[in-house]
Amino acid sequence: MIHQAIKHLTLASNSKLTNEQCILLGLFFMKIPMSFKDLGPIFGISSEDTTSKYLNQAIDALAQCYDPLFAIKEKGLPSLFELTECSFLFNHNVQTARFVIDGRHQKVKYPSSSRNYSRTQFFSFKHSSQSLTCLYLIDNNGFCRYISPSYAASTADAQMFKDFYDAIIKTIFICLKEAGLDPNDQSNFLILADGGFPTIDFPEIVKANFALKSKDKSEYVQEQDRLCDKAIQSYRNQVEQFFSRLNSVCHTTSERFNLSTKNYDKFMKAAVS
Repeated sequence: MIHQAIKHLTLASNSKLTNEQCILLGLFFMKIPMSFKDLGPIFGISSEDTTSKYLNQAIDALAQCYDPLFAIKEKGLPSLFELTECSFLFNHNVQTARFVIDGRHQKVKYPSSSRNYSRTQFFSFKHSSQSLTCLYLIDNNGFCRYISPSYAASTADAQMFKDFYDAIIKTIFICLKEAGLDPNDQSNFLILADGGFPTIDFPEIVKANFALKSKDKSEYVQEQDRLCDKAIQSYRNQVEQFFSRLNSVCHTTSERFNLSTKNYDKFMKAAVS
């Protein structure tokens, strides 16, 4: 990925940093968030504006390296898994491509005025802060196959899924084709989600491949409902593990995002890649 980012980067001939140093600056900031005043001198830069310019260029280059088909073309779809005793719960094949979808919030310093939301829409009561949220599609091996553009914190996950439904399903179908699976066979893939994703308004192919976790145990009607809910909860751990790894590898994603939110989408693609 670093070699690809270096190729994507084009610096001026009189640049103080080489391409490799500029990418290193971006990776260093994502790992250890700090102010431009402290970051610049580490790379021999005294101006905060110059540091900001190099950082934005590095993030742009790293974001271009994001590939949703990573590790599929070479190794095959890593999200093939054994449903074994749970296969009857979902009426799917024993081997099925599993995808987990969920939203993630991150605190921001101040929302950009260019975004078409009111200030109150950015406030997250869950986190008691101004926040942005993105929708992530994770496969069974923890690879992020899709990340949506950021929305205001008040936006529901289901709404983001509806807005980017075509892109998400297209990504799933491309992954299946690259892995040699027929995307038209509904038993070849499964989308796992929490109770915040009602499937009432979704197309039939999504309803047939959507496994929702119940919001309340009182919704259980049969023993099979309890087993199905338990299986979904277990499988959905993959997305929580992905968020945990993302925060540990890229500490900037676990703290308040102090850069301009105009660059937030590119920054998250750079972090995920």
